[in-house]
Amino acid sequence: MKNNFYKEINLQNLAFNANFFKQQLKNSKLYSVVKANAYGHGLKQCVLTLNQISDGFCVVNNSEAIKVKKYTKKPVVVIGALLPTKLFNAIKNDVEFCVQSLFDVKMLEKYTKKLKKVCNIHIKIDTGMHRLGIHTHRELKRIVNFVNKSPYLAIAGICTHMGGNDSNNLHRTKSQFIKFNNLIDRCGLNNIPTHIANTETFLSNNIYGLNFARIGIGMYGYGHNELKPVMSVYAKILNISHIKKDEIIGYGCKNIAKKDLKIAVLNIGYAQGLMRDYYKKGYVLINGKRAKIVANICMDMTIVDISNIKNVKIGNYAVILGKSKNKQITALDIAQKCKTIEYEVLTNFNLINCTKYINQT
Repeated sequence: MKNNFYKEINLQNLAFNANFFKQQLKNSKLYSVVKANAYGHGLKQCVLTLNQISDGFCVVNNSEAIKVKKYTKKPVVVIGALLPTKLFNAIKNDVEFCVQSLFDVKMLEKYTKKLKKVCNIHIKIDTGMHRLGIHTHRELKRIVNFVNKSPYLAIAGICTHMGGNDSNNLHRTKSQFIKFNNLIDRCGLNNIPTHIANTETFLSNNIYGLNFARIGIGMYGYGHNELKPVMSVYAKILNISHIKKDEIIGYGCKNIAKKDLKIAVLNIGYAQGLMRDYYKKGYVLINGKRAKIVANICMDMTIVDISNIKNVKIGNYAVILGKSKNKQITALDIAQKCKTIEYEVLTNFNLINCTKYINQT
């Protein structure tokens, strides 16, 4: 790999993670969430790898769904808001859709009627997330009655999305689960497949897997200690120099050397997805050692302290995310230092176009 910075995607780890969930789910179906370019990991290669294991796929919009359909014959569900953009093409490709209102259902019927195709829908219920979904049994009944009369629509599932899944949010999760079941019971829809669990909900309360589980972040190695991170990020060392105590490093006047230092400049910055807040407590790995970030992260460069690391040369690569000898930096490590979540860290690295796929099946 000749690029000055690049991502490495371990597809064997991706398959390992998918099989982990497949075993945990037992009789429930596994739907892999591959929205946002598979969380920055590469849509095509991830779908081709997961296709042997996953029972279906979830995306956020019609454009993503059409792309995924090029690589799989398995169900693809748009779990985001229903929008008219590329809707004809998505229906032609047998994409399934989440609906959250009678307006959505009528719009879908209008399109499917013109195409003379039957379209599968998943009715989304808002049980407390307050983003998308219907709220009352009356709304649910109206949608079900309309669909039952339409020769162009069929209900493939009923779903909701959980707003909090760790132990601190257990009451909220239970409350949402009860509301979900109550609506289904009142409308007599117990024979329709249900899916409510994302990665964290399923791992925290695997009884909530129901007929399907929508696994996103877990596929890419996060949420359980048995999972394997799939993405690594590397950046080339562009320059090495020595600075003296009290000299200022990088932009501004706050980063002053407290002693004589040997520094290396890496060819990666916030334009490639490395979060600016990471400079405060962040580090990279070089030759199995931690190299602390010592200045504000620039648009395309990052400065690190290599004073105590031997055999560092211009042209070597630093590990931004991943392993170096017996040390590792995960997306969770970066997220905690930046007071964010691993989802944001991984999707930020989506800005890196140079990707190397290893262990391809």
